[in-house]
Amino acid sequence: MVRAWIIAIAFWALAAGPTSACRLALVLAMDISSSVDENEDKLQRLGLSAALLSPEVKQAFLGSPEPVALAAFEWAGRYDQTVILEWLLIEEETEHA
Repeated sequence: MVRAWIIAIAFWALAAGPTSACRLALVLAMDISSSVDENEDKLQRLGLSAALLSPEVKQAFLGSPEPVALAAFEWAGRYDQTVILEWLLIEEETEHA
């Protein structure tokens, strides 16, 4: 059931996605339901951050002149989702904190 819901939200996100041409539209979904404790949430966020900043992912994102679109949301159930990153076109590397 949860998997079907995530897939439905991902399709919705893609449908509402970027209007510009991109070679990849990537939707990240983070589980913040009550089954995820504070340590798991921290691990999830740090892992996602590390992955997005890794040289391999940077190369995959920036290895073509066509941009990658990225969006992210948190979900805790069927009626509890929050967009935390609206569609963002990634076209070049920027400084990060």
